[in-house]
Amino acid sequence: MLPGFVTRGPRVGEAGVAAFEGRCGFRLPPDYRQFLLDQNGGRRLIPQQAEDESDGGAAEVEFFSLGAAATVAMPHAEVCRDPERWHEQWLVLTRDLGLRMEGAREAGTRSYPPELLPVADTPVIGVLLLRLAGRGTGAVLHCYDPDGYEPGHVNKVAGSFAELLRDLDEYELG
Repeated sequence: MLPGFVTRGPRVGEAGVAAFEGRCGFRLPPDYRQFLLDQNGGRRLIPQQAEDESDGGAAEVEFFSLGAAATVAMPHAEVCRDPERWHEQWLVLTRDLGLRMEGAREAGTRSYPPELLPVADTPVIGVLLLRLAGRGTGAVLHCYDPDGYEPGHVNKVAGSFAELLRDLDEYELG
């Protein structure tokens, strides 16, 4: 597991990453590809940036994982009988990179442009987006609009995914 992470996603190989690239329509930046192969998402602790650190002094960024949805194997009847397990399974589904990409691209006025891939949820409200094409390819952006994409509600937090991981403790994402 990479430093600072407390969980990781299911193991994924080169074929899984290549298949995802085919689905998303873009080649992933090399540093993000390597992250998926080594860590494949997971929860990363960052120092609490708020003045009140009574909750232990750490916040979390949840990086999405390829294949997380495949780990959910609960029959519908069982879901109805056990709402707590259903909630746990639902949380896993919200962390699936492919499902998040598809949801972010759904037709609508507030969907993300296809060249912006949602890669993580941030503390409080927000999502980290990886630029897959165009000016600044490979940069990581923070979108703090809870209702979807609005160009004025996005700011660059790192020039690359590797830079984001290296400097994550310094960013104000909450």
